[in-house]
Amino acid sequence: MRSQPVDLADKSAVILSFLCMLHCILTPFLAIIIPYVALVSVLEQETTHIWLLLCVTPISLFAIIRGYQKHGHFPTLLLTIAGLLLLVVAATIGHDIFGHTVEVIVTLIGSCLLILGHIKNAQHRKLRMVGDLNVNAL
Repeated sequence: MRSQPVDLADKSAVILSFLCMLHCILTPFLAIIIPYVALVSVLEQETTHIWLLLCVTPISLFAIIRGYQKHGHFPTLLLTIAGLLLLVVAATIGHDIFGHTVEVIVTLIGSCLLILGHIKNAQHRKLRMVGDLNVNAL
């Protein structure tokens, strides 16, 4: 069975959210261990957050809106939107308003919510698909 675009979008959004988490967790350690590597200076830039956000936002919105249209599970929609909003706040104004530590915490929480939302989105879509198959079989 072929993957649907929504399945690919959910999986991509989970991977991108996980990359956001890794970025927040590993960059300080890489900066300490190998401070003169150009990669670390690129990863430390605030623009990295914006680029990750620009990748994850349209994919997440596509997946969650299409998923919600299929399964209608509102808490999953809210969970995913909350995660995305936290990532937007962290990436755009988090460092200036909250400072680096809180920005990282908000990013990690947002990434976790977004990952969980996409996992739930996929689960509800599959449950709905199975339910539709059972109804059509009758």
